[in-house]
Amino acid sequence: MKVETPVRAMRTKCLECTNWNMQEVASCPMTDCALWPYRKGKRPTEEDIAIVEATVDPFAEQKAKFKRTLNFKPPASGADGAMDSGGSDIAEDNSPA
Repeated sequence: MKVETPVRAMRTKCLECTNWNMQEVASCPMTDCALWPYRKGKRPTEEDIAIVEATVDPFAEQKAKFKRTLNFKPPASGADGAMDSGGSDIAEDNSPA
């Protein structure tokens, strides 16, 4: 049994995905697939890497910055997971109607 290198195994998976059509593998539009840069059975080119990086969430940096500006801190909880404030954030109306 022939042992495949990891890159060749990725190429084989791409071929399976396209029903063994080499032209489909070469023109694969699924740039968000983890195997896309390796679809040609070789190390990815700088161009392929740039395409993949562009398809990763283009707003990831802005989202991270926004979260930092909010300075969000989760509510404190006790050791048993119960809230320290003693109950719900919703006030109960116990006045007579």
